[in-house]
Amino acid sequence: MIVNTFDTLGLAGRFDFGAFSGKEILITGSSGMLGSYLSHSIIACAKLQGHESPKLTLLVRQKASPNLRGLELESSVEVVETELLSWRPKQLYDCLIHAASPASPTKYADSSAVFDSNVTFLKSFDEGKIPKKVLFISSSEVYGPDSPDLIDESYIGNPIPKSPRAIYPKSKLEGELVLSEMFERGQTQPYIARLFHTFGPGLREDDGRSFSDFLWAAAKGDPVELRSRGEDIRTFLYLQDAVAAMFHILTQGTPGEVYNVGSETPLSIRGFAEEVGGASGVQVRVPAQVSPNQVDYKHSPNRLIVPSTKKLRGLGWSEVVPLEVGIRNTLEWMRGVLKLD
Repeated sequence: MIVNTFDTLGLAGRFDFGAFSGKEILITGSSGMLGSYLSHSIIACAKLQGHESPKLTLLVRQKASPNLRGLELESSVEVVETELLSWRPKQLYDCLIHAASPASPTKYADSSAVFDSNVTFLKSFDEGKIPKKVLFISSSEVYGPDSPDLIDESYIGNPIPKSPRAIYPKSKLEGELVLSEMFERGQTQPYIARLFHTFGPGLREDDGRSFSDFLWAAAKGDPVELRSRGEDIRTFLYLQDAVAAMFHILTQGTPGEVYNVGSETPLSIRGFAEEVGGASGVQVRVPAQVSPNQVDYKHSPNRLIVPSTKKLRGLGWSEVVPLEVGIRNTLEWMRGVLKLD
């Protein structure tokens, strides 16, 4: 299961899932890390708290995804295998959690897929069919390069430079704009969650981002290999904390507002690799020198990405899962997956 006892008890202890009882909720990207974890946790925590389960409609490309295992048995869950732009709603949903989007730089070559998932899908809803609430999963990359320490939501950075990975933040910004215009027309109540580095159960082995590579290598007992010196600064938030933030935003946030979702604790990429190595007992290998030809051409231009979460904390949220605990829980899930394969 994506959501184990630790996460179920943790989430149920910090949020009242009665807020979702009997609601019709549409979730896209439901086979990905975030979408699947959201789906599993809503069902598991509603049961644990004794509430009526919401009715979930999950849009996925392939029902066979291991991240969906168990959800197909739930009577309140409908898993719909479809291309995102081919699907049309047959009813008005109470809420859309829009988590569908290629998040890995390895997928950015198909720029139309990135744009369509973040923008065209939202525009495809006919008048009166857009759900009453929309939680849009955006990204910290919209702040552009050279961002300050503790970025707040009002920060407007330098223009996003032209690069093979620029389509991702530009599509996120365009998706935010589409929802803002819908809000101004009174069509829906949007909430924007700008997600910073997040990890946890459900992270795909072929994700392609460095922190995923580190975790999967360690789960297999292989050395953790860096392709750079790992000096760029990031923050790393465990999935339980990220999903708790999204539930707070949906139920207590202000419509039309943007919220940073991340940790405020800065850590270099190398530092995260060393944390993973320490938790798993594997060696961490850092190259002595890195030439431009050795670095992935989609390497992020952002050297420092640390959010301010003051606005989110104002909703009653806080980061509660220590980094080392999140890493251990993720590695445990990955090792379970490897045994099943």
